[in-house]
Amino acid sequence: MAFLLFLSSFVVVIEPAPSEFIFALLLLICVTGGLALHPVMVPLILLLLLYNLGGLLGLQQPLTDFSKSRMFVIVSAYLAVMAVFFAAFVAYRPIERLRAIENGWLIAATLGSILAIAGFFDVAGL
Repeated sequence: MAFLLFLSSFVVVIEPAPSEFIFALLLLICVTGGLALHPVMVPLILLLLLYNLGGLLGLQQPLTDFSKSRMFVIVSAYLAVMAVFFAAFVAYRPIERLRAIENGWLIAATLGSILAIAGFFDVAGL
């Protein structure tokens, strides 16, 4: 499943990207399957919590337009969840899981670059 997540990471035609749906599914599977948090991750979790709490406090300022700052805080919280998840995910079996992530990224980068070159040179109407 992690392989598919990183393999699909080069496709972003609309927001949210397909890889974000796969991440949500992978997160659900791993959390219900008993993904463990290691004590080594405590500083990461605390610093990300403090960072995101600071963003939430910043939203309390009397400004006229919160749309950009609100989206920044939401994306920051999403990325914090993603960081903690991948730290826990890789910590359990690092060699096997990093190999899957690396292979997914390599294939995604290759496919993305081939499609980008084809689109640049207008091959087959791309």
